[in-house]
Amino acid sequence: MSTLPPLADLLPVPDGRVPILAEYPYYRALPEAWGGNLRALRSLGADVVTAYVPWRLHELGPDPDDPDGGFLYDFHGESHPQRDLVGFIRLAAREGLLVMLKPGPYVHGEVRLGGLPDRVTVLPARRTADGRALTEERLPIPSGYGDAFAREAAGWLRVVRERVVEPHAAPDGPVAALQIGNEGVYGEINRPMDGEDFSEAALRRHAAWAAEPASPDVLTGSGIATDPSLRERWARWSGVGVRGVLEGYRDALGTSVPIVLNLPLPGAVGPLREPEAWVARSVHALPDGVGATSTSWTGNPSSCDGALASLWLGMRLHRTDTLEDNWGFTWTDASYATPGVPLYNAMLGLAFGSSVVSVYTACTTRHWGPEIAPDEEALRAEGENVALYAPPYCPGAPLDESGALNPNASALRLLDTFSAWAGGALRRSRPGPGARLVVDAEAVVETAWPGGPDAAPASAAVAASVRWMLERGVEVDVADVADLADLADAAPGGTGPLLVVGGRAMSRAVQRNLAELVRGGRRCVVVGPVPERDESGVPCGLLGEALSAAPGGTRAVPASGDLDTSAGAVLAALRSLDAAEPVVEGGGVLVLRRRDADSGADVVYLFSRCDTAREVGDVLGAGVTVRLAARGAAVLVAEAGELRSFLVHAGAAEHGEPTLLTPGAGEPELKIGDHGAGRRTPSGWELRGE
Repeated sequence: MSTLPPLADLLPVPDGRVPILAEYPYYRALPEAWGGNLRALRSLGADVVTAYVPWRLHELGPDPDDPDGGFLYDFHGESHPQRDLVGFIRLAAREGLLVMLKPGPYVHGEVRLGGLPDRVTVLPARRTADGRALTEERLPIPSGYGDAFAREAAGWLRVVRERVVEPHAAPDGPVAALQIGNEGVYGEINRPMDGEDFSEAALRRHAAWAAEPASPDVLTGSGIATDPSLRERWARWSGVGVRGVLEGYRDALGTSVPIVLNLPLPGAVGPLREPEAWVARSVHALPDGVGATSTSWTGNPSSCDGALASLWLGMRLHRTDTLEDNWGFTWTDASYATPGVPLYNAMLGLAFGSSVVSVYTACTTRHWGPEIAPDEEALRAEGENVALYAPPYCPGAPLDESGALNPNASALRLLDTFSAWAGGALRRSRPGPGARLVVDAEAVVETAWPGGPDAAPASAAVAASVRWMLERGVEVDVADVADLADLADAAPGGTGPLLVVGGRAMSRAVQRNLAELVRGGRRCVVVGPVPERDESGVPCGLLGEALSAAPGGTRAVPASGDLDTSAGAVLAALRSLDAAEPVVEGGGVLVLRRRDADSGADVVYLFSRCDTAREVGDVLGAGVTVRLAARGAAVLVAEAGELRSFLVHAGAAEHGEPTLLTPGAGEPELKIGDHGAGRRTPSGWELRGE
């Protein structure tokens, strides 16, 4: 978890507002459209424009006058107008926008070779455990662990720092933040553990870290993959290795403005064990002094409970801000081009702790050159759908490059309005005491490699947590070591059960804190093996001893069978320890309560997952009731026991039922037929809608 403040607090924006970050791929739009597009985004509510900076676009070739073999770069549009990054930054500043740049070095972004120049593909490649080179467009992609590529990447990032960032850095300039890497180095953090990178350079770094002699025949990808103890050791190192590469990128960019790493969300549950690999890597991948943000490319959380679980775990384990939220890519789901989907998902992001709203991308673009466009023949050869890379890019975005507004613009305007009314409370409010999911990376490493059909303990515990929240209308938060220590100090008995991901090993500090909580009366369910050793392999049964001494309030549930079976067994154990009535009759509603300790404001988020309307009683204690439309949502903000503002999502359009909101005892009911927001004024309720 990052030690930096939330992203909103790192940006020079007003405290009372949730900043809106709008992605704009300047290299895909005509330069004559930039100014008008940026002005339109500002008018829609954007505070910050974010943009990848493709290395291959700005590097022109070797510098014949450099005796050290350097390269020529164009950031001013001297060789082509779309290379005028400096001009783009100045246009953004003129329109009152801050800028976040994302120079990679690998950026993906559907750019040819992820933005890498062709020349680096001759360097030693990334490799899978079985030795296959990892390619894009039939060209090998260099390993981030290789010394030669590290030098090239650092050289590119230093050029960006010296020629673009430092001359325009905040507070005197508009460049307010930077992103390094791409969901790790190459997006590997949530991929299967045997997928990458087992290049010779990576194996050497792993061996140096392990500091344990081993014969050459096992210090190979295939040797590691077939040895259980080496697999665990590799899983422990995998995130450490990523962090080492990213530290080089951080240092090359310097510290003139805040730097973040955009983590991916956990991958799909299944035999590849992607969520477990994600945990093992992600907890170690973040360099010191770098903020944690996250993407949202693992499904549509507004309609898929699996994607909801992925979003919840990914954001709450690392307390991330959302930096890439789909606002119009329709590759796999046409509903992203309708306002309800990005609005619902943006509300989820705020509920799970994001201090910003991300609009990715904010503008449909149609014009890019051969430096950006992937090789269509190579894409076909690798089984890719060429149509996904053709214009228009992000067809459902709020704005079109032509200046026309698309339907999603209405959702963006609504979020801008609500941010102006309630942004301070949204940014400062935090979850209260309650149930906790405890995920210790050491407990996960054993199951982080592809395995059999049975669900791993972490996947079963996460699925059960989300089902519990929906069934009971209570929150389960994700705890880290520091959180556990605070819980033990504050109230060992607590107010909700602990759901612990088990494993044969668990770090000693986590076992000690859990044991103290269990001895203090905290109810506890362990999913999977009860740990027998600590992170060093030393026998350690602190948690097991505490569980044995408190059999009435604890349960141990083996993880066996498919996900539904395993999660069902965990859910049954939770029910046996907590028989409280659901907050919402019939369940199916996520109820997340937040409080701003400074102002005393209360914030309640409600998300229906049902295909029928749901009645939600007075969750604020202020006489406020809500009848959510099917698949609808609401954010309620109260101060001094009175509802002050709200944001309503109208739910699934095909059901056509309005949201009914009683804003206080004795007050007339408000009937809201579409997505809308409201605030209390001296003369009554001011309402805004699409």
